[in-house]
Amino acid sequence: MVHSSCSTENVSAMPRESALKKRRASILVCDDDGGVRSLVGTVLRDVGYTMWEANNPALALQILQREQPIDLLLVDYAMPEMNGAAVIDRARACQPGLKTLLITGYVEALRNINVLGIPILAKPFKVAELSRRIAEILKRVVSW
Repeated sequence: MVHSSCSTENVSAMPRESALKKRRASILVCDDDGGVRSLVGTVLRDVGYTMWEANNPALALQILQREQPIDLLLVDYAMPEMNGAAVIDRARACQPGLKTLLITGYVEALRNINVLGIPILAKPFKVAELSRRIAEILKRVVSW
């Protein structure tokens, strides 16, 4: 069970790219589907982002607390522990103003989330669309 705040015990996850390199955007990917995480991870690493992976919301919140600042949280909507919108709410309690991208196969059912300012990317998505959406969101936050 995840507590209502982002305060959790330490986690030993390591970034997929060295944080010692020139600072690039740091992206946390939370999806319970290993295939989606693998695809997204390949795309992000190829572009040069620093990437963190979490296979569940609790781990994502632990990483977010420990590795601030995270520039973008890319999170699946439908996960067993809690939905992506709840993960985003809790993550923003830890890091106000955190940029997010919600990925889901339930776009039609979630249209009202756009009103709350959460961009949505429909599954299945093309790599080019994923890359474009991430770049679009990060341009508002990270200068290249």
